[in-house]
Amino acid sequence: MLLLKPNSGRKSGGGGKNQPDSVLKNITPTQAYDDYVKNYFDRKKADIERQLGRKLTEQDMQILEKAIYNLTSSPDTHIGIRLPIDKLDSILNDGRFKSQFETGTSKGILATDKRANYENMAMSYSKTLPPEQRPIYGMLFNYKKLSEVDVSHGDGSHYGKVIAIMKPDVKRYATFTGGDSLDCRGQITPSPLLRPSRYSLDMRNSYVAINAALTSQRLTLLETSAHYTEAQIHGGHAKVNNIQHLIFARGTPTSQIPTARLKQLGISWSMEGENKIN
Repeated sequence: MLLLKPNSGRKSGGGGKNQPDSVLKNITPTQAYDDYVKNYFDRKKADIERQLGRKLTEQDMQILEKAIYNLTSSPDTHIGIRLPIDKLDSILNDGRFKSQFETGTSKGILATDKRANYENMAMSYSKTLPPEQRPIYGMLFNYKKLSEVDVSHGDGSHYGKVIAIMKPDVKRYATFTGGDSLDCRGQITPSPLLRPSRYSLDMRNSYVAINAALTSQRLTLLETSAHYTEAQIHGGHAKVNNIQHLIFARGTPTSQIPTARLKQLGISWSMEGENKIN
């Protein structure tokens, strides 16, 4: 049973709650990047065909994309943003998450030039885009109970031991890649969470994903990526008022949790391994 009830979707900017918002219309790769990724995909697809002993048809690819959609649109699949607990107060005060272009810090790779080049190729963002207009990066989590979320040791835990679970409506403003987009540049193209493309799949893990989709027509996040499935939030929607819930690492001292401020903001929270919502 879900402990967090999905919000009803707003219809701002076009599209219903299970459709991508029009803000994603222009989040597309350049032609050169698109061609490069498709060429890579086709080479990997040929390897899979040899393993399967048959050709993969367009119908097979559509079954794959439907399986990805069933996963990304599921109410059990959530966008989460990891953050260090010592940054929580500043995020709550700022009212939004900020990228490394604004903070000048990163728990991953601090490489704004490389990131700007990637966002230009894979998403058509200008290299001179104002920092506050750049996408914010998170990841996908799939669970039915809060106690299932691994905060302390899960993939991407180096980004922070607090997970901000975003409201379901944020999916409408998000794209995804089956892996770290910067690490997998040239291999993956971001596509809308609610209109996923085969070219967003991490082809390093492709045989498992494609075989699962074709045999059971179901996928898990472990099958879409070799590590974690990244989400990119666009259009300024990585805001504090879009946080639905915070999950803190097991053993976090309550004194470090701004309980009064969270209550004031209407943000619930829980501790890793527990279903109790505060």
